[in-house]
Amino acid sequence: MTAQKEDPAYYTFFLLLARACFRPGGVRALKWSNVDFAGRKLTVAHSLSEQAEIEETKTSTTRHVDMSQELSEALTRRLSDRARTNAKLGADPPEWVFHNRRGNPLDNGRVRKHFQRLLRVC
Repeated sequence: MTAQKEDPAYYTFFLLLARACFRPGGVRALKWSNVDFAGRKLTVAHSLSEQAEIEETKTSTTRHVDMSQELSEALTRRLSDRARTNAKLGADPPEWVFHNRRGNPLDNGRVRKHFQRLLRVC
């Protein structure tokens, strides 16, 4: 997949959009506590607004989404990579699946920038 080669840091983010029918705000609000590796399910309970505020989902409901094998493997790799990085830094892992260097949720503008870059490459 081009995204994995061209933008490995955001590959799993874009994979969630494509394979699990997430909205960008839902991916940005995803916490590790929403990931059930054993059951291969994701819980979509919140969204992150453009102002980085936690909100209800667009439909105001919590839903459970099945993870494909590919998505499960990508999230497992991401968790392992983050655990190694945090162990080296002596830091606690952020609760967010996708976060910036300070451990805060990703900024919507940064995600958009990476997506536009990927579109130019494709």
